[in-house]
Amino acid sequence: MPMGTGLHMQELIAGHEAYVALAIVFVTFVAFLFERFPPEVTASAGAAAFVVSGLLPAADAMSVFSNAAPITIAAMFVLTGALVRAGVLESVAGFILDWSSNRPAPAIGLLLLGTVAIGGFINNTPLVLILIPITIKLAQKLSIASTRLLIPVSYAAILGGTCTLIGTSTNLLVDGVAREMGMEAFSIFEITPVGIVTAVSGILLMLVFGRWLLPDRPDTSTTTDSEFLTEIAILDDKAIENEPIKELGVFKLPGLRILGIKRGGEVIRDELPEKVLKKGDRLIVTATASEVLTLNEAEYLRVGRTRLGGMPSETQIVEAVVAPHRASMGQKIARLALGSRFGVRILGAHRHQHIPGPDLDSVLLRPADKLLLEGPPEGLDTMTQQGYLVSVTETAGRAFRRSKAPIALGALGGVILLAAFNVADISILAIVAVVAILILRCIDSEEAWGSIDGGILILIFAMLMIGIGMQRTGAIDLVAGWVAPYLGGRSPLVTLIIVYLLTSTLTEMITNNAVAVVMTPIVIGLASQIGVDPRPLVVVVMFAASASFATPIGYQTNTLVYGAGNYRFADFLKIGIPMNVIVGVSTCIAIYFYYGM
Repeated sequence: MPMGTGLHMQELIAGHEAYVALAIVFVTFVAFLFERFPPEVTASAGAAAFVVSGLLPAADAMSVFSNAAPITIAAMFVLTGALVRAGVLESVAGFILDWSSNRPAPAIGLLLLGTVAIGGFINNTPLVLILIPITIKLAQKLSIASTRLLIPVSYAAILGGTCTLIGTSTNLLVDGVAREMGMEAFSIFEITPVGIVTAVSGILLMLVFGRWLLPDRPDTSTTTDSEFLTEIAILDDKAIENEPIKELGVFKLPGLRILGIKRGGEVIRDELPEKVLKKGDRLIVTATASEVLTLNEAEYLRVGRTRLGGMPSETQIVEAVVAPHRASMGQKIARLALGSRFGVRILGAHRHQHIPGPDLDSVLLRPADKLLLEGPPEGLDTMTQQGYLVSVTETAGRAFRRSKAPIALGALGGVILLAAFNVADISILAIVAVVAILILRCIDSEEAWGSIDGGILILIFAMLMIGIGMQRTGAIDLVAGWVAPYLGGRSPLVTLIIVYLLTSTLTEMITNNAVAVVMTPIVIGLASQIGVDPRPLVVVVMFAASASFATPIGYQTNTLVYGAGNYRFADFLKIGIPMNVIVGVSTCIAIYFYYGM
């Protein structure tokens, strides 16, 4: 934009900067509400409007990159990614599944409490992504509809995120904005007592009233879309120590289900947990791609149908969809001889909503079946060119690095412990922890950067620019001046409830991080005008911007389970509105007494 045009625009809005800033924020929020563009695009457009109009000088706009909160959030994404790569979360979920036999009520309670506990220390989006298939399996094991459990799991992850400063990006972001405005930094466990009250109130509501408020809708599938039918040959029975299957840790995996044992010419299907495996046995299982690849790395096991000799050093593991090829349609996998013809090994086969066969050899291939394949690139290319495969993509599954789990846990524990004792700033600790897990190969660098949600970071930086623009133009003081007369004579508890209600309502309609950035400076300015300590009001914003229950779009974990379960929009309203009310009131009362207002 020519400099003259910028100066002319500044002349037009001179004396009305605060009102123009509020107009830009209003339009941005409306755009968030209608969701015509991704949130980060909408936020970036709002930030650009502040810069182009001259309300936010370039130097002030660039200053947001010195805010430690987004860097800390990115580092916590990577640490969470390392826990996923090391199989820590899968192991915890597997323990819950194993423990759930014949204990339906305690198992559900353990699932919710475990989710709350874990959600206090890692990003809750990958946590819920991992828990969705686990929850569906638990529901099947307990003979209840998964719709009874998926919403509670999302809510438990949200509640867990409110228990510590690092539990959710919103908390870190509010802390960062408050620091920029001169407030003392929050410690990692400062909000924990309030978070415990919040979590307990929410969990109790779900456990007591969930049977009436949660839908009981039958599931539409018997298996998750990520499971492959495969076989695991035992190459060395010494490695499994002649223990029954139920005692073997290698097969105690939440993503694995044992269907039978091939022994000689016989297939054993009964009393499988009590069986002792022998050399030459072949386990018939269904497992996620990650678990298949993890087992594939064990020297004493052989996964898939064939063992290839002299495979080239360069191989790929891909997922491919079976094409409607006449030579493969209706053929058993055993008769296709893909190993000898193309040098390709079949690790597993998947069919949507069905187990594709009694064992891997007997699978009759159909168009749209998905195969997990390992082989040289040229062999996979030849199969594609000859019409056997379509949609060949690198598998999203990765073999778990379970030997690195102590390192990943130690890195996260170190950040928490050292931050709690104020040894260093949490942002520095998180960055050092990321460097450590990369050097020690808990996670590869490309996976580490891939675990960072770039959209959230762009959204945060853009909203920080908007927040600075509102402060610089006086829009914050203007809003605080409008609200102050209505709150000046009210009790502190009523003030907390009103701020919570406003923040929560906005969060249900638009993205929570955007609401947090705008509301934090407003409540700080409001506290100054009505003569109260701003810290409790800032904590209210933290909780209200995270505790979003009434819609599937208010928080990302709600959106995840909305898509995974057989839910309707109204299902969230039925239980979410009571959750908002009970959790909100409990939180405000806890803050009132905790901060001695």
